Amino acid sequence: MRAVRVAMVCVVALLAPRWAAAQAGGDPPAAGGEKPDDGAAKQGDKKDGDQKKKRGKKHRGKKHRRGKKSAAGKDAASKDAAAGKDAASKDAAGKDDAGADPAGKEDDTELPPGVEATPPSTGGPGGAPTGTEENPHAPVTDFDRPVEVEATVAAPVVAVYPIERALRPITLPRRMTEVTLDAPNSFNPYVQSGLLGIHHGITREIQVGLRYGTGTLFDGEYFTGKTVAIDGEYQIFHWLSAQLAVPMMFDPYSVGVTVGAPMKFTVLDRLRFDIFRDLVTFKVSRFAPSVVDAAGNDAQVVADETNSVLEDGEINANAAASWQLQPNMSIEGRFGVKARDFEFQSDSPTMFDLGLIYSSTNKVDIGGRFGFADLNHTDNTFGLWLLAAIRI
Repeated sequence: MRAVRVAMVCVVALLAPRWAAAQAGGDPPAAGGEKPDDGAAKQGDKKDGDQKKKRGKKHRGKKHRRGKKSAAGKDAASKDAAAGKDAASKDAAGKDDAGADPAGKEDDTELPPGVEATPPSTGGPGGAPTGTEENPHAPVTDFDRPVEVEATVAAPVVAVYPIERALRPITLPRRMTEVTLDAPNSFNPYVQSGLLGIHHGITREIQVGLRYGTGTLFDGEYFTGKTVAIDGEYQIFHWLSAQLAVPMMFDPYSVGVTVGAPMKFTVLDRLRFDIFRDLVTFKVSRFAPSVVDAAGNDAQVVADETNSVLEDGEINANAAASWQLQPNMSIEGRFGVKARDFEFQSDSPTMFDLGLIYSSTNKVDIGGRFGFADLNHTDNTFGLWLLAAIRI
């Protein structure tokens, strides 16, 4: 170690003069104490100047490069700061559009006069607005998934034709067809007639129909049916309608017209009154034929051929009442007075009968009536009237 120290001292002693000369701008003294000549001194000064110039250029180059780098860094920093400000403004705008206010700031939106702002719900954890704890990307199970309910359109309610006769309308419902069969008779003498009818509801208010008299068996003699009637009825109110019927006999040709104002009144859904059906009949050609009484029509033809005076028509003041015993069964009574040739007299035909009608459904009726066609002649006008009706 001592030898190393000695060597280091010797080296420092040798290099110290050179270092001092370099600092002073001169050459270190030569070995042996000799001074260098002027040419060598000038050459040394020239070399030192060249080296200083090179070091100066290198130093200026490094400064220039460091300046460019710092300027580029400043530009990049300014761009990053501007981009950060734009992103922050976009985030703030998005939060305002979504209606969220995480900082708890009050909304300064102006409201119309009289309208109060509703504070946000704070039912979430920690007093946060409700819904902040929800994760829209969380998986949904079958229990959490909302149930889809299909909207259904209710079918239009269709009125059902009632089975109770007391509740039935004056006219048939739209698109309903009714087929009827009536078989009136009397016992002394025995008289049996037949009447077929078909009626159809065009609308709820309009009903049309056709009736045909099949013929009459009178005391063993049969009279062929030759008469039909075209029927029409229009419901004005639920309790009133206008009726028109045109009875026609084909051989010989005879025509009449019947008009009426059927009315019906229902009390307590069980008692029903019907009045003024087939109210007035008058002749148009020869005489007004009867659809149900073929024997009576034949008597009118004989009277016309003998130039007898025929009636111009008649008034039929009639009324009916029915009591609903059960929904499918009712009892009915009818009463009517006929004014022949439009004159009421003491012996005007007076009709009275009672009936029982059973309805198996609202589309099928069967029943019968018994009574007198004329109370002035009870001994030969008592009889039975059978009836049936089917609706489709």
